[in-house]
Amino acid sequence: MVRLRMERGQPFDLIFMDIYMPVMDGPQAAAKLRGLGCTSPIIAVTANVLSSETAAYREAGMPDCLAKPFTSQELWGCLSRYLTPVTNAPPTAAAEAPLANAESGTQPVLRRDVGLQ
Repeated sequence: MVRLRMERGQPFDLIFMDIYMPVMDGPQAAAKLRGLGCTSPIIAVTANVLSSETAAYREAGMPDCLAKPFTSQELWGCLSRYLTPVTNAPPTAAAEAPLANAESGTQPVLRRDVGLQ
Protein backbone atom coordinates (compact mmCIF):
# COMPACT_ATOMS: atom_id res chain seq x y z
CA MET A 1 0.00 0.00 0.00
CA VAL A 2 2.80 2.44 0.86
CA ARG A 3 4.63 1.64 -2.37
CA LEU A 4 1.45 2.17 -4.41
CA ARG A 5 0.83 5.54 -2.77
CA MET A 6 4.45 6.55 -3.44
CA GLU A 7 4.18 5.49 -7.09
CA ARG A 8 1.03 7.60 -7.48
CA GLY A 9 2.76 10.62 -5.95
CA GLN A 10 0.50 10.48 -2.88
CA PRO A 11 2.78 9.36 -0.04
CA PHE A 12 1.36 9.05 3.45
CA ASP A 13 1.93 12.13 5.61
CA LEU A 14 2.66 10.00 8.67
CA ILE A 15 2.83 6.30 9.48
CA PHE A 16 2.18 4.79 12.91
CA MET A 17 4.05 1.49 13.22
CA ASP A 18 3.24 -1.08 15.88
CA ILE A 19 6.44 -2.72 17.06
CA TYR A 20 5.07 -6.23 17.55
CA MET A 21 3.25 -7.68 14.54
CA PRO A 22 2.85 -11.32 13.50
CA VAL A 23 4.67 -11.49 10.15
CA MET A 24 7.28 -8.74 10.39
CA ASP A 25 8.08 -6.60 13.43
CA GLY A 26 7.98 -2.80 13.35
CA PRO A 27 11.73 -2.18 12.95
CA GLN A 28 11.92 -4.68 10.08
CA ALA A 29 8.87 -3.12 8.38
CA ALA A 30 10.23 0.42 8.85
CA ALA A 31 13.62 -0.58 7.43
CA LYS A 32 11.87 -2.17 4.45
CA LEU A 33 9.81 0.99 3.85
CA ARG A 34 12.96 3.13 4.04
CA GLY A 35 14.59 0.74 1.56
CA LEU A 36 11.70 1.40 -0.83
CA GLY A 37 12.42 5.12 -0.61
CA CYS A 38 9.64 6.03 1.81
CA THR A 39 10.41 9.40 3.41
CA SER A 40 7.20 9.71 5.44
CA PRO A 41 7.78 9.95 9.19
CA ILE A 42 7.29 6.52 10.78
CA ILE A 43 6.33 6.66 14.45
CA ALA A 44 6.90 3.62 16.65
CA VAL A 45 3.88 2.70 18.79
CA THR A 46 4.81 0.46 21.71
CA ALA A 47 4.87 -0.03 25.45
CA ASN A 48 8.62 -0.75 25.26
CA VAL A 49 10.24 2.63 25.59
CA LEU A 50 13.56 2.01 27.32
CA SER A 51 16.29 4.21 25.87
CA SER A 52 18.04 1.22 24.27
CA GLU A 53 14.78 0.22 22.56
CA THR A 54 13.95 3.71 21.31
CA ALA A 55 17.51 3.97 19.96
CA ALA A 56 16.91 0.75 18.00
CA TYR A 57 13.66 2.19 16.62
CA ARG A 58 15.53 5.32 15.46
CA GLU A 59 18.18 3.14 13.80
CA ALA A 60 15.40 1.32 11.94
CA GLY A 61 14.09 4.63 10.55
CA MET A 62 11.50 5.61 13.16
CA PRO A 63 12.46 9.04 14.52
CA ASP A 64 9.84 9.17 17.27
CA CYS A 65 7.94 6.86 19.61
CA LEU A 66 4.42 7.02 20.99
CA ALA A 67 4.29 5.05 24.25
CA LYS A 68 1.28 2.83 24.94
CA PRO A 69 -1.03 3.49 26.58
CA PHE A 70 -1.10 7.07 25.34
CA THR A 71 -3.43 9.97 26.05
CA SER A 72 -5.18 12.07 23.44
CA GLN A 73 -2.82 14.92 24.36
CA GLU A 74 0.21 12.74 23.64
CA LEU A 75 -1.30 11.68 20.32
CA TRP A 76 -2.03 15.30 19.34
CA GLY A 77 1.50 16.26 20.40
CA CYS A 78 2.94 13.62 18.09
CA LEU A 79 0.65 14.62 15.23
CA SER A 80 1.55 18.30 15.64
CA ARG A 81 5.28 17.55 15.43
CA TYR A 82 4.89 16.06 11.95
CA LEU A 83 1.75 17.53 10.37
CA THR A 84 0.83 21.07 9.47
CA PRO A 85 -2.37 22.06 11.25
CA VAL A 86 -5.26 23.42 9.24
CA THR A 87 -6.93 26.65 10.26
CA ASN A 88 -10.46 26.96 11.56
CA ALA A 89 -11.43 28.71 8.34
CA PRO A 90 -14.66 27.57 6.72
CA PRO A 91 -14.14 24.13 5.16
CA THR A 92 -13.38 23.93 1.48
CA ALA A 93 -15.14 21.51 -0.84
CA ALA A 94 -12.17 19.13 -0.49
CA ALA A 95 -12.42 19.20 3.31
CA GLU A 96 -16.19 18.59 3.20
CA ALA A 97 -15.77 15.47 1.07
CA PRO A 98 -15.67 12.09 2.80
CA LEU A 99 -12.38 10.20 2.85
CA ALA A 100 -10.72 10.75 -0.49
CA ASN A 101 -9.93 7.86 -2.74
CA ALA A 102 -6.83 7.36 -4.84
CA GLU A 103 -8.66 8.15 -8.09
CA SER A 104 -9.85 11.59 -6.99
CA GLY A 105 -6.34 12.80 -6.14
CA THR A 106 -7.50 14.67 -3.02
CA GLN A 107 -6.11 13.95 0.42
CA PRO A 108 -8.07 13.54 3.66
CA VAL A 109 -7.68 16.39 6.13
CA LEU A 110 -7.33 15.94 9.88
CA ARG A 111 -9.09 18.76 11.72
CA ARG A 112 -9.01 19.03 15.49
CA ASP A 113 -12.56 20.38 15.63
CA VAL A 114 -14.27 17.75 13.44
CA GLY A 115 -11.77 14.93 13.01
CA LEU A 116 -10.75 13.27 9.74
CA GLN A 117 -12.47 14.82 6.73
